Amino acid sequence: MALPIYELLVSEDDDSKLEVNYVAGVDVPAIEKTWLAFKDQPDLLSFAAADETEHIIVGAAMIPDLKIYRKDEETGEEFYVIFSRQTIATIAEKFYAKNYQQNFNLMHDPSQQKDGVVFFMSFLKDEAKGMIGLKGDYPDGTWFLGAKVNNEEVWGKVQSGEIKGFSVEGLFGFKKKELNLEERYQKIKELLNGIDEDL
Repeated sequence: MALPIYELLVSEDDDSKLEVNYVAGVDVPAIEKTWLAFKDQPDLLSFAAADETEHIIVGAAMIPDLKIYRKDEETGEEFYVIFSRQTIATIAEKFYAKNYQQNFNLMHDPSQQKDGVVFFMSFLKDEAKGMIGLKGDYPDGTWFLGAKVNNEEVWGKVQSGEIKGFSVEGLFGFKKKELNLEERYQKIKELLNGIDEDL
């Protein structure tokens, strides 16, 4: 049976804590996309100065409507979460409005907050406006981040491949996603197939 899908939400209110306030460097990003360390990407030299002394990493931080698997540790419930394109835009704006550009840690571990990592690039893919973003199969609304890494420990973990991408963290509201007509049809089809197998 298909797992439920919940849409995660933030608030546009600057005083609300429903927001993304940190970005982590992780070994397995939930969005399943790794960043680009420019020294290994000679085809991207037109995007930024890219020798090893630059210590710049760029990658997708959030992808709209991408189903991210989660399991509640207490109840064992399995489900997916998604972020809408509008929610991601709100997150990106609020992240900079509240000066979170230096909020970086490793593996979502509060004890591993690291100085010397500054997010200085931020853009949302929008082909209609000419904002194409990085090469790859990214939908409109994808949030890309670029960071300057002046922390030798962090840069060493990038070079070794110990950390491979960005993962956002924050506090979110949620609502169950309503199925569109095509999704409802698919769910009915799955249920009918299950009935056939039981007969």
